[in-house]
Amino acid sequence: MKEAIIINNEGIYVGPIIVSDDFFGASPVYEAQGLVEIDEKPEELQITGYTIAERVPEGLFLPKWDFVESRWVEGLSAEEIEAIRNAPQPESPQQQIEKLVSDLDDAMTQLVIARDDNLTLMEAVAELYEMLLAKPERA
Repeated sequence: MKEAIIINNEGIYVGPIIVSDDFFGASPVYEAQGLVEIDEKPEELQITGYTIAERVPEGLFLPKWDFVESRWVEGLSAEEIEAIRNAPQPESPQQQIEKLVSDLDDAMTQLVIARDDNLTLMEAVAELYEMLLAKPERA
């Protein structure tokens, strides 16, 4: 047994399939149209893709089978490949952790500042209260 590749009708890679060791070349993949009884032969078969016995070479972004030259080619344009290469890279887990720790540190700093502001405000309220209590009553 060996691996072969299933492609769609446009030659675009769909996925791998296991075939016998004596399978070679390309073979159409058919799909019956409509409902078919168990012992009934379908009247109309439609080609939905092909099985290709040749391995996909390394380095292709979107493997595509060239039916004329019988070989794998790149299915993306140079501009599409450049866009993929220049796309921003996702942060590594370590970078994500470092950012979360930094955000947590910032949040803790803000909490401490808010707590200090609240204490100052409570001290001012207490001082006003004491001043009110110490003020002689007017008759």
